[in-house]
Amino acid sequence: MDLKRVSTEPDPYEPYRISQGMRVGELLFVSGQAAIDERGQLVGVGDFDAQAEQAFRNLERVLEAGGSGLDRIVKVTIFLTDMANFRR
Repeated sequence: MDLKRVSTEPDPYEPYRISQGMRVGELLFVSGQAAIDERGQLVGVGDFDAQAEQAFRNLERVLEAGGSGLDRIVKVTIFLTDMANFRR
């Protein structure tokens, strides 16, 4: 089976030895994406929208590094710490 580690350049998770994603054959598995920039700095402290936008930018970068894109996602799980950020 073809197994390949996927990461962006620069890889802000590299110092922690955390993999951004793994390609297994034709499937790409992406780890959780935090609201950190390319230098590993937290973005949008206290600003839910800014953090969500950064997390999705990070997700898109990892997908592209693995040869995929946002248009090919099957499932996303999002964790909220404040339900007030959940719009109905």
